[in-house]
Amino acid sequence: MIRPSEAGDAPQLVALFQRSFGRSITEAHWEWKLRRLPSPVLNDWIALDDRKPVFHSGGIPVRYQFPDGQTTAMVSVDTMTDPEYRRRGLLTQVAQRMYASWRDGGVRFVIGLINDQWGSRAPALGWRPLFPLRWLVRPLRPSAILARRARTPGQGGVDALDTAWNWIWDRQRVDPGLRFRIVEHAGSEFDALWARCAENTGLSIVRDSAWVRWRYLECPSFAYRILLAERGGVPAGYTAYRVERGARSTLGYIAEVVATGANNTIMRMLIRETVRRLRSEGAEVAAAQAPPWTPYFRALRRAGFLWSWGDFSVQLVPLDDSLPMALLRDPRSWTMWGGDYDSI
Repeated sequence: MIRPSEAGDAPQLVALFQRSFGRSITEAHWEWKLRRLPSPVLNDWIALDDRKPVFHSGGIPVRYQFPDGQTTAMVSVDTMTDPEYRRRGLLTQVAQRMYASWRDGGVRFVIGLINDQWGSRAPALGWRPLFPLRWLVRPLRPSAILARRARTPGQGGVDALDTAWNWIWDRQRVDPGLRFRIVEHAGSEFDALWARCAENTGLSIVRDSAWVRWRYLECPSFAYRILLAERGGVPAGYTAYRVERGARSTLGYIAEVVATGANNTIMRMLIRETVRRLRSEGAEVAAAQAPPWTPYFRALRRAGFLWSWGDFSVQLVPLDDSLPMALLRDPRSWTMWGGDYDSI
C-alpha cells in the first residue's frame, strides 16, 4: 500500500530511519523537518506492508527565487527502504506517484543531493545532474590535528603553529564599520536584508526571516547560531554556523553566508569573524559546502578553505516543462549553500 504519511506514523518512521541508515533521529526532528513548513501538496509518502512502513520518501516545501518570481519546490530528503524490502521496486513505485501528485499541485521541480544508492533509478525517475556541491575545509588548529595523527599528547593552549597559520588567512584589512552580534530571533530585519540581497543572488532559496527561523533557530537537533553583521545599525549580512563536539575532535560547520553588496567584502568579513568564533569554541576545522566556480566558493578559498571531503551531486527533477534547464545547470546562476539541504 502506498499513501501519504500521517502524524501517527512518526514513531515507526523514526525506527525505519534507524534500520535504513544505522543512526537515529527524534520524532521532534521528524516533525520539524517534514511537517512544520506550509505545503501546497502532501509532501511525505510511504509504502506499507501489513501496516508497517517499509519505504519512505519526502520533500521539504521550500520557496525559491526565480527569474519569473517566487516558486515552490521540494527538497528531496530521507528516501529510505527497510533492508529486508530492498530491490523490490518500491523507490520507482512511490516516487512516480509522489512526483505526479506534486506536479498536479503546482510544484515546479524537485531538487536534492543524489547518492550512489539510487543507482539507475535516478535517471529513470527524471533526475538530471546540475553540478557538484563541494565540501571545503579549513584547519583551525593544525597542531591538534597533527598531534592526533602522530598519536602524541596535545600541548594545550594556543600553539605558535596555530597562530601563524590562522594569521596567514585572517590578515586582510578589517572593515571598521561592521559590527557583529549573535541573534536569537529572526525578525523583520532579515526580511529587509533579503530584499537588499535578492537582486545579487540569482536563483536561490528565499532567505528571509521565515527561512532563518525555521531552518536554524527552530531546529531541534543542532544548536545553530546566527551571526548578524550590521553597519550603522542596518543589517548587512549573516552567517549560520554550528559546533559539533565529538569523542575525538570538535568540528565547526558554516551552513550559509548571506551578504549585501556585489564585491564580496562583507562576505569575506563574515567568514573571517565566523572562523574566529569557531576557533574560540575549540573547533579544530571549519567546513562549508558550496558549488565550484561561484564567487562565494572563491571567497571560501581565499579564506583558507583549501581542502575537500568530496562532493555531492546536486540533481533536479523538472516537473514544469518551462523550466530554464540551461540556466539551472550553471552553478554561477545560483546562490546555494550546504544549509539548503540536510547535510550540514
